Amino acid sequence: MNVKQLVEKAYSLLGIKKGWQIREADPFTYIRSRLEAIGITVFVNGVVGSNNNRKLLVSEFRGFTLLDSYAPIIFINGRDSSNGKLFTIIHEFCHVLLGEEGGVSDGNSEPYCNRFAAEFLVPESLFHSRWSESPQAYEQIAKYFKVSQYVIYRVALTHGYINQRQYELLVKKFEQYLQNIPERTSQSGGGNFYATAHIRLGESFSRAVVQAARAGALAYREAYELLGLRGNTFSKYVNKYGF
Repeated sequence: MNVKQLVEKAYSLLGIKKGWQIREADPFTYIRSRLEAIGITVFVNGVVGSNNNRKLLVSEFRGFTLLDSYAPIIFINGRDSSNGKLFTIIHEFCHVLLGEEGGVSDGNSEPYCNRFAAEFLVPESLFHSRWSESPQAYEQIAKYFKVSQYVIYRVALTHGYINQRQYELLVKKFEQYLQNIPERTSQSGGGNFYATAHIRLGESFSRAVVQAARAGALAYREAYELLGLRGNTFSKYVNKYGF
């Protein structure tokens, strides 16, 4: 089917409507919860395991999909930007819908999944309305849809609002702008350990592991290994999120 048809089916499956992210303060967390509600486990991490000295580079990969008829998994590189993570989770969801695994190497369906993610986040009808009000206001339109300006450039090109030459110039100019932005330095303190663990593991996976351990279907030693939490730390995590 064409991209728009699959996007409509995806909206129906997730119980959402076009423009859904415009009203959400945290679109990534919201769509992650919708995906987990239909049985897709989503992991988010920016390091290998819990080792902060082994960082996952966005330049190497943004996410991947492991397909399974019972428990499909989407992994998102937590070091990516908010807009980047949002686009990637939708892109990887497309791989799940197509019944194939998405990895760090390009496949034949990559362009299709990119078009799917763009239409999912920036439907042509809504884009046309915003463009008609403010033609070529790329930054404002990107903020409205809560996506990167790259996505807006691509949508404008796909639907014939700009040509290939204009698209390439816009991308080049935006890349130069990004290169001039000072790199963010990490703040001291390391954040909240349990909140970070919850983001990394996700609600559905954590709950499934804890419930299995309580039911005796899984040894607590195995539950500790699966969650990367042990003893008192495990108990505090469980109590904090009410599993």
